[in-house]
Amino acid sequence: RILKELEVYLSKSDNQKSSHWKYYLEGSDYYNIYKDFGFGAYTKIKLHKIPIHNLFQRLIFGNKIFKTKEYHLFKKLCHIQNRQLDVDVIRHIFTFNLLNRYNIIKKNICIIGDGKSNFVGGLLTMNKKDIKIFSINLTEVLIHDYLMIRNINLIDDDSIIVVNNEKDLENPNKKLFLIDASNVHFLKNKNINLFINIVSMQEMKPESVEQYFQVIKSNSAYFYCCNGQYKKLIGGEELI
Repeated sequence: RILKELEVYLSKSDNQKSSHWKYYLEGSDYYNIYKDFGFGAYTKIKLHKIPIHNLFQRLIFGNKIFKTKEYHLFKKLCHIQNRQLDVDVIRHIFTFNLLNRYNIIKKNICIIGDGKSNFVGGLLTMNKKDIKIFSINLTEVLIHDYLMIRNINLIDDDSIIVVNNEKDLENPNKKLFLIDASNVHFLKNKNINLFINIVSMQEMKPESVEQYFQVIKSNSAYFYCCNGQYKKLIGGEELI
């Protein structure tokens, strides 16, 4: 049911894509959760490589982060996924650790442009009943991320809703709200207290970035942004 509802938006998604995503998503098998399309990797666990990963991760990042509750949270998620805890996941361990220090991972949280369902997966693994999750993305990536979390039964379909109108956002019985990027305007003034964007605003159309900033401001929300200071896309768009 969720897949069919998401697939309706495939015909509308081209208008939301920068040249970067038109290039990377054209002809891609985004139903395959193990493939990498430029929005995160999935590295299957190979037992003989675990000690090597662990050694170099500690050499690069230090020991401290691997003693945190956030590390154990994502280690649990990766174990369920049969996935190596790679650099994309480690980025999220640091992010969750920072946000927890400010005590803002609570209530209504919106992830703009999640990849491999890393942030959504972390929130669902936390299993906090008071958190509602809003994930907005290009249709293909929403489909891919949905399949990733359903593949390991992190959440039942009954707790997920594809947002087709603003009233859907008020459904009290849903935990995860999937929003196609074409419906970004639905998120204005919705009491969302935290927005997250990790390395994807630098790959959007500049006008899309402006839309997101308007939405964030309308909610008077916190915004965690981790993007490059400058990126020129394949079609010439410049993100600063």
